[in-house]
Amino acid sequence: MENLYIILILTVILIIGFVKIKKNIIKIKKDYEFIFDYRTKFIVLSNNYFKDKGNFDEKIYIWLTMNADRVQRLLGSCGEMDYIAPFKIYTYYKYKIILNTLPKFKNCTIAPFDINSMDDSLLRYLGIIDGRIGILTKKLKNPIIWAKTGFQQIFSIPFYLLNWFGFYDDNSMSEMFETKIYRTITGVMSIITFFGSIVKIIIGWEKIIQFIKNFFCL
Repeated sequence: MENLYIILILTVILIIGFVKIKKNIIKIKKDYEFIFDYRTKFIVLSNNYFKDKGNFDEKIYIWLTMNADRVQRLLGSCGEMDYIAPFKIYTYYKYKIILNTLPKFKNCTIAPFDINSMDDSLLRYLGIIDGRIGILTKKLKNPIIWAKTGFQQIFSIPFYLLNWFGFYDDNSMSEMFETKIYRTITGVMSIITFFGSIVKIIIGWEKIIQFIKNFFCL
């Protein structure tokens, strides 16, 4: 009966891991589609601007501006650069490309350099997302990764509770989950727990304990 409970728990953990990975793929694909659509509209806006000598589609401009903060946040470091002003008057470190480029259409100061910088940042991010989708798709076929992800979700419950009670904000918690230390610790704990449970089902705890005693001559 005990083994049955372990099998049921492991099955639930595998399902949790599989669902988590699947949800991540769906979310990232939505981000890809959104950024792809954003870039397409940006190209239309830019082409019209230079063809019509300063005139542009205001509806597209408004849509791009309304979604600029979301895009800038998604791009992260891909949406930043060290901007050197003309004639090297000053240097703007961590210049936010999206938020600073769009207003230049309205005040007619947009230049090909600005267009290329923004387009390159969007393309770089699309490339990163495409790579992530490929990695997650491979993980979706690996039950061991399901187990690891499922265990990590369970180990994260205390932190979600602390976040719910206000001890952590969402950004701090997300940053913590992405650290190498957290992923390493939870990954090791997941592997040990998973394979320990498998061994328990196969040979039982008594034999494991006896093996350890014999190994260390206890």
